[in-house]
Amino acid sequence: GEVVVAATPLVIFAHERTGSNAFCDALNRQRGIIMNKEAFNPTESYLHGTMRRAIHPRVISNRNNQPRALVDAMVKVATRRRLRYVGFKIFPAHLSSGGIDAILRMQGARAVILYRKNVLAVYRSLRVAESTGHWTS
Repeated sequence: GEVVVAATPLVIFAHERTGSNAFCDALNRQRGIIMNKEAFNPTESYLHGTMRRAIHPRVISNRNNQPRALVDAMVKVATRRRLRYVGFKIFPAHLSSGGIDAILRMQGARAVILYRKNVLAVYRSLRVAESTGHWTS
């Protein structure tokens, strides 16, 4: 029989206004990867359409109490689609330290720390987004 390799979870740790949406979009253009955006945003889970359609709504709505269940579901969907990576980004306020620990303890998970060197550009971008209500690029 054919050997199926499980998709590898990819976590992007970032702050707002660091280019994380652009980074996720660039990764989504690569073959063999699906990047979700703010999967653990407390108010709404920003999942890739493929994931949103395939994962049970209860798993999505309970994501902040059981983050590992959502990540496991993402990996399962990505593995069925024969993808190499499935990822999401996390901002500091999205999960408790216990939730982040549970994700980091996943065997084989990869992490990227994304930051923007120019702190003034981050601040300026935040002010513009707040004044225009336009949060994505």
